[in-house]
Amino acid sequence: MKSKSTLLTVLMGASFILPSLGDPATRLIKNEVTEASAGLAMTEAVVKKMGFAAHLPKNTEGYFSILGGYDMYQRLLKTELGKVMSEMMADQGENLEEFEEIEEFQMFKAVVGEEIFAAFGDTTGDQALNLQAINNSASFHQMKMMVKMAALAMDEDSEPGGMQMEGLAMSMFGSILGDPEAGVQIFEKSHMPPVTIGFKVSDEEMRTQISEMMIGGVLSLFDLDENAPFDEIEMEKDGVALNGMTINGKKLADLVDENSRQEMTEFFGSRAMVDRFLAAVAKKNLNIVIGVKESYIIVYLGDSLDGLKFPAKPEDSLLANEGMSFLKDYLEKDIRMLVFGEEEAMKTIGRANEVMSSMAKGLKA
Repeated sequence: MKSKSTLLTVLMGASFILPSLGDPATRLIKNEVTEASAGLAMTEAVVKKMGFAAHLPKNTEGYFSILGGYDMYQRLLKTELGKVMSEMMADQGENLEEFEEIEEFQMFKAVVGEEIFAAFGDTTGDQALNLQAINNSASFHQMKMMVKMAALAMDEDSEPGGMQMEGLAMSMFGSILGDPEAGVQIFEKSHMPPVTIGFKVSDEEMRTQISEMMIGGVLSLFDLDENAPFDEIEMEKDGVALNGMTINGKKLADLVDENSRQEMTEFFGSRAMVDRFLAAVAKKNLNIVIGVKESYIIVYLGDSLDGLKFPAKPEDSLLANEGMSFLKDYLEKDIRMLVFGEEEAMKTIGRANEVMSSMAKGLKA
């Protein structure tokens, strides 16, 4: 079963990345548009073709979608690569057509078969920089720690599992933040920007089954521990019923007892830094809600539910953003992938990405 799943995953993945199976529509836009643009004509055909982009706010900073995943998969099966993969399954005594009939595949097909997307709302670019700063610092300190562990492991005089090795292994947790003080400082000013991911499921029965299963999975966390730092969410937003939870920062911080604080002091370097970190945790919440918007199952994550917005009409949506006017050149094409983002945000994130450099410096330190 494992080999079948692996081969099938390869087939599905390859169908998403081969450019010959459709046209990618990509665009980076500038924060300030210097030239007047006529924009897209909001016809019914255009709205249908662009999918969930018509349900996103106009100020969305980034958007990525794959359209017609199952169709691409079927077309891939007719290529030489697809034939080779099918033959490999046949050699193992498996029939691809029969495999597609099992419930797991049908559910997988429902999720990725029509349209799958991710949208990033206001402040995403700024928060990505904060995450990048933590990542760069962590890369440096993790490489430095790994060199020390490797040297200790090769030392004939050191005993495997000795106190030195145990201490270094424990310190790996602290290296996640890299420089604890700098890491806490970045964490204090960071928050979860509005992120919406989802997929289209036209079959109502399958859509209901998947959405209820996802909501049930989230709500089941409340049964694990009555003291868990979760608050249940049940609300309606712009006509969409939403269920989910808030990971409550204050409740989470309150769970850290004195013994845990003392252990954390080893990683953060001082009790004051631990208290500072937990104070920052107490001020932050993470909301996770799931809902159904027409034929789409959506999952929203963000520090505030205010970031989840559904425009009343396409004329107020992301499609009306002047940066999307480039899509006029693709309306007659078979669009399979749509990528959209603000140019300045992408460039800034690119300039801040020093992961390889940080890792190299850590190896030499």
